[in-house]
Amino acid sequence: MHRRIQIDNLRSSDPATLAVLAEDALRRPLGQIAPATLLDLVALSELEDLPRPLARDLVSFVERVTREIAD
Repeated sequence: MHRRIQIDNLRSSDPATLAVLAEDALRRPLGQIAPATLLDLVALSELEDLPRPLARDLVSFVERVTREIAD
């Protein structure tokens, strides 16, 4: 069984650090992400002042996770 990825301080990180921290989590399946990290990523996807590539990745992540939950 895989350990769930937990990333602390996502919501308080600057955009450059956030992009680096979130990169691995954004590629993982839902079951491999700790609930707190998942909620942080979903909340961050709603921000408007993130760099465009990061915002795009976060929105794609939320769409993918939503499909995984629906399945």
